[in-house]
Amino acid sequence: MEVSRILADLQEQLPYDVTFPEAPYSADITLEEKLNCAYRNLKRSIRLKSRTLSLINAYYLGKILCSVESLQLKQRISKHYVTIAEYTFDLFEGCPEQILRTKWISIQDIRRLKRSILLDLRNELIIFVGTQSLGEEIEDV
Repeated sequence: MEVSRILADLQEQLPYDVTFPEAPYSADITLEEKLNCAYRNLKRSIRLKSRTLSLINAYYLGKILCSVESLQLKQRISKHYVTIAEYTFDLFEGCPEQILRTKWISIQDIRRLKRSILLDLRNELIIFVGTQSLGEEIEDV
């Protein structure tokens, strides 16, 4: 796995205007129900071999896992899926819409990354998105 190729995919700019989908669960259900729903959706999208949907579902599951304080809830999910979800959320936390711009990176690619490399990629992505936003603001002036 080549880190420079992953970074290039993370820095994809087209399409410019993307709308990130809403969470696959409603806001008024319990944390446990959200966790179960996101986990189910992640497993289903993986089974269907939907790369983008798997990344989106892993992102949302990771977002829930970050707010889970109870280890009992977290232990209901296999370590493999916890790692996938946490890594995906950590990588795209600052700019989830970038998931929709990627062309080939998958949750398995993210899962195989070392934590230190993942954090470096996260920082690069945050800087990239920040400079893109700044460029858009300058053009609007």
